[in-house]
Amino acid sequence: AEALRKDPAGIKRLLSQYAAVYAATCQQAVGHQVMVAKGGESAQIEFDNVIVDEAARANPLDLFIPMSLAKRRIILVGDHRQLPHLLDPDVERAISGTVRDQEQHALKESLFERLFVGLPHLSVNDAHLRVITLADQFRMHPTLGQFVSDVFYEPHGEGFRSPRPASDFVHRIPGYLRADRPVCAAW
Repeated sequence: AEALRKDPAGIKRLLSQYAAVYAATCQQAVGHQVMVAKGGESAQIEFDNVIVDEAARANPLDLFIPMSLAKRRIILVGDHRQLPHLLDPDVERAISGTVRDQEQHALKESLFERLFVGLPHLSVNDAHLRVITLADQFRMHPTLGQFVSDVFYEPHGEGFRSPRPASDFVHRIPGYLRADRPVCAAW
């Protein structure tokens, strides 16, 4: 405790050398603040593990930025069946009449989706698991979860379970129908 009071700047330097987690957007991953935190402008920015959330939404060129910083492992978290990655509207208009359907599809497919589809084929040769699809969701009512699974995921062999009971989603908000009561008894 005495060292903390007498040398707070020294403690800050020590902690910055052993920081376990840095958070940034894809582009900010090589930004000034991260470089300073990692040891200064001349420091090589490299991480044992890089985790990119919402990777399915990221533009491929943006996604390559944090991926290039990984020394050991890249973990891409996302869902290409939800919101797609965004193409610049001007670029999309410019290429719409000049490239074949196959190229247009490739441009609309995210890097995440290409990796999601392509990486399992590599696992056949070396038994390294490269793609993991979560089998359970805990955020929504099981009836809604089952609908989403059946309509959007099951046709692709990626259905999931919703193990939380419906009773977890009952609310007591005044003026709203409760999930455990029918909308209209006359129907």
